[in-house]
Amino acid sequence: MRNFLLNLLERFETTVHKFNGNGNGNGNGKHPIPELIKHELSLENTYFRTTASTTQKTENPLDDSIDRAQRYLINQQNITDGHWVGILEADTTLTSEYIMLMHFLNRVDYEKQGKAVAFLLKQQLTDGGWNIYYGGASEISASVKAYFALKLAGYSENESFMKKAKECILGMGGIMNANCFTKIYLAMFGQVDWQAVPAFR
Repeated sequence: MRNFLLNLLERFETTVHKFNGNGNGNGNGKHPIPELIKHELSLENTYFRTTASTTQKTENPLDDSIDRAQRYLINQQNITDGHWVGILEADTTLTSEYIMLMHFLNRVDYEKQGKAVAFLLKQQLTDGGWNIYYGGASEISASVKAYFALKLAGYSENESFMKKAKECILGMGGIMNANCFTKIYLAMFGQVDWQAVPAFR
C-alpha cells in the first residue's frame, strides 16, 4: 500500500510540475509537453457560430436557453487555437486527503501543507464544520477529514476553531456516522479499528 501511494504521489507531483512551467505550454523543459497543433478555425458558417452571434429571442424557452449557453461558450473560447480553460474546483475533502497522504508517506511538503491548512480554515463554516458543495450545510465525513488533517498538521484540539469543529462533528453523530472511505483513512492511521470499516465486518 505504501509503495503504491508513493508512486501515486510521485506521478501527481510530476504532473503538477509539467503544467507549472514557464507559461509557454511546454512546462519547464524537464518534462516537455508537445505543442498543440494549431488549426485555422473556420466556424463562421456553422450552426453554432451563427446561433451564438444572435441575440434575438424565440418563443421557445428551450431554444433561448440553448442560445444563451452557446453564446457563453463561444465568448469563453480562446480564438487563437480554439481551446477552453475552466476552473477545476472540489470540496475540502481532497485537500484534507492530500495532507493525510503526505503524513502517511512521511513526505510532508510544509509549504504545500501550509497552503492546504489555510484553505481548510477559510472554508470552515460558522458552526465549525465543512460542507461538500457551495452553500451547503456541514457534512460529517468532510468535517471529520478536515479535523483530522488539521490535527496531523499540528493544530491542538484546544484551538477555538478545533473545538468548534469537534462540537459540530459530535453533533452530527461522531466518527461512526462518517462514510466508509473516511473510516478507511482513519484506520490507516490507527484512529479506528479496522472492524469499524464495513468491508472488514
